[in-house]
Amino acid sequence: MLGLTISQVLLLSAISLGAFALAKRYQEHKNPVLNKIREENQQTVSVGELDLTNFELNISGKPKRK
Repeated sequence: MLGLTISQVLLLSAISLGAFALAKRYQEHKNPVLNKIREENQQTVSVGELDLTNFELNISGKPKRK
């Protein structure tokens, strides 16, 4: 009986997660506002224009002192 319950929970969870993923994917690709933002972002920053020579990663979260 416990095995049947666990399998039902896992099956329903998988179906819910799949439906959520499909809905999110559909929403992201069909949303005109998001598409417009992506187009503008691609126009302003292309991969060739990125300059990472002075890039520093601050993991500690503390402000850097100069």
